[in-house]
Amino acid sequence: MVSDVLSGAYRSSFRGSGIEFDEVRPYQPGDEVRSIDWNVTARTGTPHIKTYIEERQLLVELLVDTSASMRFGSRVTKLDVAEQFAALIACAAELQRDPVGLNLFADGPGVHLPAKPGAVQTQRILVALESARREAARVGSPLHFVAALEELRRVLRKGGLVFVVSDFREVTGEEATQALRLLGQRHDVVCVRIVDPLEEDLPRELGLATVLDPESGQRVELDARSGAVRRWWSERAASRREAYEAILRSARVEGIELRSPSWDRERSQAVHDLVDIEPVIRFFKRRARRQGARA
Repeated sequence: MVSDVLSGAYRSSFRGSGIEFDEVRPYQPGDEVRSIDWNVTARTGTPHIKTYIEERQLLVELLVDTSASMRFGSRVTKLDVAEQFAALIACAAELQRDPVGLNLFADGPGVHLPAKPGAVQTQRILVALESARREAARVGSPLHFVAALEELRRVLRKGGLVFVVSDFREVTGEEATQALRLLGQRHDVVCVRIVDPLEEDLPRELGLATVLDPESGQRVELDARSGAVRRWWSERAASRREAYEAILRSARVEGIELRSPSWDRERSQAVHDLVDIEPVIRFFKRRARRQGARA
């Protein structure tokens, strides 16, 4: 089951790794040699080991963008993908009995569900996400990104794992970078960027098309048969990607990219398989290897 794989993967990949330091005590026959604390052993002249206890909970927070641009999709919307990703993480947290919270934002603060463990909380999250998906978004309104990060940093008392789920189209500038950086000083922050293939490559087959910018409300007439127009479209997407990656580097946070189903994919197939979970699993495995190398 996907959530079983995720629950183990994220648990082993982030700060704490499921255990916390308990004490240093004298070595006893049968103890793990690799647990010896060589500094204390050298200082006291007798072998000592570090002992650990299992952390009972890993705090997980989902910060999900529900703005107008997230309603775009060539087959399913980016918000559909965000909803399924958030649901998978919530289910994985439930299996580990970890508390998970939900925070929605668009042009202002949205639903806030304080972190709690259990199946009832997972159901609350699913209902809130579905309700947000069904609500109409206001076109032309500024994104509440920085304020949402600052509010989350204010209310979170305990360090945890924070997934920031957005298309990051309107996330630019030093203010956004600084907000991510500050949040990442206490929490493990993972930016989950959702991209629709049509945003990067304009198929010639579309011909004449009217494109609506959901954030500004402007309409643009495009001729997808023109090579120059298709190059301009791809270059604009590449520029957005470069700006996003620069923010991640400067803020010192990590990222995952999820892609919506292709525009030419069968609709029946797309709606049943919105999230390719492999990029998430690969990301968690890389994190786990780095955690092991630092241990």
